[in-house]
Amino acid sequence: MNAGHVALALALLLTACGGRSESGRGEGELGFVPTTNVEEGKVLLPVTFPDATSAELVYPPGLEIAELGVFPYTSGTLHGKSSTPGRSDFVARDFVIRYGHLEKMLEVWNKGRSPRLLAQYEGVDAQAVGLWDLGWDDTAHKLGFQFGRWTVLVYDYVAAGAMSDAERATWAASFSGRETADGFLLLEASGPLRLVSTPAPSSPSPRPNPRASSSSTQASAARTAIRRCASTESSCSGTVVSPPGASPTPWAFTPKGAGTSSAH
Repeated sequence: MNAGHVALALALLLTACGGRSESGRGEGELGFVPTTNVEEGKVLLPVTFPDATSAELVYPPGLEIAELGVFPYTSGTLHGKSSTPGRSDFVARDFVIRYGHLEKMLEVWNKGRSPRLLAQYEGVDAQAVGLWDLGWDDTAHKLGFQFGRWTVLVYDYVAAGAMSDAERATWAASFSGRETADGFLLLEASGPLRLVSTPAPSSPSPRPNPRASSSSTQASAARTAIRRCASTESSCSGTVVSPPGASPTPWAFTPKGAGTSSAH
């Protein structure tokens, strides 16, 4: 499994979990709080990422990190033939993803002011996809998508490096998403658009004793993921499933003096 991607997933997991028994979904500052459960004194949080990769985090209730909310991150690349001299044929963009309605998202990002609509394109299922000018940002405009209760913004440069009108239309028509039954966002691409996905693990077999693992890849990922646990001298464990359908890869952390940790 790619260490960097697992580290990113687990780091996101630690900033995206609930710390209360059967906590519900909520919409705060454009953040999503997923449902958690408590078993044997530990919080269990199943998470689904935008590429359908799943993971589970197990951690002490005392961490109380539910309030941080879930803020997924991913990116995509539009393949084609550039009509702009000197610009790449590949248009790579990362996304701003927040839980909430597009209008609210744009208002928040525009510091309380209404943004200006520059153009509109037809998206998947006839969704209207606007190109928005946020007055404070003179370097980029934003394509705005609404998928369920999730908003996704895709930036485009104002000057050099900008997409053509046809490329923005293609992006709008090729980008789709949906909300899962438990509230997470899944993103999909078609045609010339490609989204980043989690690499397949090098070994699909789960380790029976994650704390005894000597894998440097898992150690690196765990070190990134357990910073919050370490700061509170708490034990954490969890699993990552990548790609969807693969066997889970477990990981665990125990503070020094309390036992052996896979993070060492």
